[in-house]
Amino acid sequence: MNKLFHGLLFLMTWLSTAIGDSKGEMPETVKWEALIDEMAALEVTAPQLDFAVLLQQNHDSKSLLQRSNQLKRAQTLVHNFSATNHCQNLKLEVFNHVITAEKLRIQLAQQQLTHRQQYQGSIAQLELGKSWYRYLSMLWLGEAINPDELYQIGFNDFQKAIGQYRDLKEKIEQNQLLRSFLSSDEDAVIQQKYKDIEHQVLRFLETQFTAQGDWTALNIARSLQGADFPAPGYYDSSNQTMYYHPLSERYDVSQMEWLYLHEGIPGHHFQSQVNAQSTMCHQLQADGALSYGRMAFVEGWAAYVETLGVELGLLKKPHSRLYALKWEALRAMRVMIDVGIHAKAWSDKTARQHWLQLFPEGEDVMEREINRIKRWPMQVNSYVYGKHRIEQLKLHLKAKEGDAFDVRLYHQNLLKISHLPIHVLSQYEQLFKSKESSS
Repeated sequence: MNKLFHGLLFLMTWLSTAIGDSKGEMPETVKWEALIDEMAALEVTAPQLDFAVLLQQNHDSKSLLQRSNQLKRAQTLVHNFSATNHCQNLKLEVFNHVITAEKLRIQLAQQQLTHRQQYQGSIAQLELGKSWYRYLSMLWLGEAINPDELYQIGFNDFQKAIGQYRDLKEKIEQNQLLRSFLSSDEDAVIQQKYKDIEHQVLRFLETQFTAQGDWTALNIARSLQGADFPAPGYYDSSNQTMYYHPLSERYDVSQMEWLYLHEGIPGHHFQSQVNAQSTMCHQLQADGALSYGRMAFVEGWAAYVETLGVELGLLKKPHSRLYALKWEALRAMRVMIDVGIHAKAWSDKTARQHWLQLFPEGEDVMEREINRIKRWPMQVNSYVYGKHRIEQLKLHLKAKEGDAFDVRLYHQNLLKISHLPIHVLSQYEQLFKSKESSS
């Protein structure tokens, strides 16, 4: 009876509000400031990594109704606002996406009120699993991408990377080339080697990017994380520091160039510095609504620039190149596993079989990554999907512009909008043909 009462109360109040609103006149004009204030009042938060926590967030009928009314008012303002420049058009696109995703979130939260479900590691096992997966794709990727399409992107990326990896591995074994290691407690030596890598990248940076202004130098330090932290490194924008994280007593030198590209220059550090200085549509920065889909641009960019290693004077040593290719294959495999577990209802056994059949070289991290995918669904897809969107747009522009295509300009333009959700790439050509591109 209590569940029925809550459901009827929510429905009746929503209908009465909808009928009441329909009697009023739609505003003829909407001020930009009013629209910004209305969206800010939604207080959109950053994505929640742990899905079990997201699923069990406390809601009640009253708060969900208030949220629904907020979204309705915001949607009305967005619908009635006439954009006067491309930056406002971008913002409207972002707002529409956020409102659509938040409305879906309310529907899912309402279902949780009347039918509490416990998360057991597979979204596909939930009653509204397809809707939850759709919501997470909007949250992390910025688009409600079809799971089959997402799987295919991962599969294609994997096939390309694993083929190159196996060819190179065979050559390394034939030539009996040995990997280099340092003691993981030789921090001064490790940090100096990272600085040497940085020096090499800076020598070649203008082959891929336009001239840069002044920006904060990258700090390099040993990780502050504990022994259970699974990644080889991370970047902290609050103190402009790239942290390397030794995973064993021996520090594998072959990982260093790949890690620097991703976390340092032209990866996360470079991206954050350009954002701080030459962001296009800068008034859109630091907006909670940008949380939807922005991670795909942030991580997609860092994954993409790993592929520029050779152009930037790196990844020429076979083992360094091999390490980068293995991680490229690993990320693509994670996409297939994520779709398999959360959209296709694969069991753990099926996920392991799929992994080992296609990627036996990655067995050493299989359990760790499957557990991560079960705990943080969709997050792992942001790297590959964002990289895919950047590469597809690049191919399109090269085909269209031919010899006139300027990769340096393309990269710089991407950085100017990389504080936005990845789906703004669909407006790339309109944005950078506009005289307002500096606004």
